[in-house]
Amino acid sequence: NVPGEFTLGMASNRVLVKEPISFFKRTIVVNGREEHRTHTAQVIMEGALLSNISCVVVDWKNVFGNMRNPNAETQWLQEQKVEGDPIGFPLKEFFPPENLKIDLGLVEPLLLAEALGIGKSDVGQRLIDFLSGTHYTSIEEAQNALRTLAPHGEMNTFQIARVARLLALLTQTYPHLFSGSNPVDEVSKIWFQSVARIGLVNPSPLDARLQGVMLHTLVKGIFEFHEKRGISGRMKTLIVIPEAAQLFDFTHRPLLSNAWKELFFRSQQQDVGFLLSAAHEIDLPKELMEGADAKLSVIAGKDVAISLQGRKNYRVTIRDTYSQRIVKDFFSRV
Repeated sequence: NVPGEFTLGMASNRVLVKEPISFFKRTIVVNGREEHRTHTAQVIMEGALLSNISCVVVDWKNVFGNMRNPNAETQWLQEQKVEGDPIGFPLKEFFPPENLKIDLGLVEPLLLAEALGIGKSDVGQRLIDFLSGTHYTSIEEAQNALRTLAPHGEMNTFQIARVARLLALLTQTYPHLFSGSNPVDEVSKIWFQSVARIGLVNPSPLDARLQGVMLHTLVKGIFEFHEKRGISGRMKTLIVIPEAAQLFDFTHRPLLSNAWKELFFRSQQQDVGFLLSAAHEIDLPKELMEGADAKLSVIAGKDVAISLQGRKNYRVTIRDTYSQRIVKDFFSRV
């Protein structure tokens, strides 16, 4: 492969299909079974990693760690005449609250109040008022500021005390979760070898209602990290969110859902890309499907329809993986 080009699979005439990874900056994989979507995502991730693009994966089910090992079953790669040897990829795991946080400096107060279920309550409004326009990186910083806050407007002494109790409750319920910023330079590490690294982000230890908020502040932090280094116009980090429909609950979490939609489109001006998967197109916002650079529809098993912006649609038999398959025995079962 030339730099930036990766092997996607094999066409019906048994010719290898290779594409520039830049065509997959904002990719959505839909249809088929979850295991088929996962395998397709793994192939695209490998294309990014071999092009020295780091991958930050939301590993909901703690399965992507397999990619640290090379694929021990090489017969399918050989049959598909795929160039290159099996390889395992460097990776590092991140869990809340040990080394993943909700960064108060990046959280949007409205989203936090919505996630906590207090967005329409009086104390929720006071929390929003207090945090808006501030850049506290931790609850401790916010608590210190609150202690010296003079009563004003609707923030009288009683309301200040209510917000203080709420912050104390958050600290007690989620110890260390609001204690600082995320190590975004480590999560989306710029790797100086020819093969990039995977940052495995596992939100499962965290209350489900706060997972989306934590991930939102993490991705915003990754955007800021690349902005500070200077936008190059070349994708340097790929955010991978399998089964992403859970982030788009417009009925119960409309603010967070819209915020994720904005991040997806903001990536167009960033050195950051997105790879999302979902069971069906309707599980993701229509605007995302229309704005994606690449849409991959799993027809059945290894058979995938590829739609790239400005290109004629085609079908491909997705290749086996260089790293250990996330989906066990995928090729022997489909």
